[in-house]
Amino acid sequence: SDTTLEFQYLARIHEILTKDPARRQLYDKYGDDGSDLSKDFVDAYEYWRNACPEISNTEVDDYKSKYIGSEQEKEDFIDAFNACKGNFFEMATTRLFFTKSDTIDRDLSLMKSLLHDKRIQKKFIPIFEKTSKTVQNKLIKYEREEEEKFNVRIVAYV
Repeated sequence: SDTTLEFQYLARIHEILTKDPARRQLYDKYGDDGSDLSKDFVDAYEYWRNACPEISNTEVDDYKSKYIGSEQEKEDFIDAFNACKGNFFEMATTRLFFTKSDTIDRDLSLMKSLLHDKRIQKKFIPIFEKTSKTVQNKLIKYEREEEEKFNVRIVAYV
């Protein structure tokens, strides 16, 4: 009966909230304690979480503050430039960290300094020059499409 199901549901919630802190933490975070999941799934999730711990916003911000402007970022730009054969839109949407439509000016400035320092292959420069002129408008359109597809807001980290 409906009353029996409601009582069982309330009893389960009471157990989650009062008897097992780990299940309570899952419930608070996800709205479910995972008790309906199979043991194999839980074991696999725990293995994955141990191998790849959750990353906090603070950790992302710390990494970003060290990465932006670093030699590693420059090397990543060079690698992306070569892998994408100079196509800056492809670089921005598939290879570069933190690139969004409102960070393009900074990214273009970095690419131009790498061009000036002769750190990238000349053969891809014409493609870069062509795609860099339209990248901001294309990125705005791309971000809008991604936001609609995934129902999220894309926010730059710079």
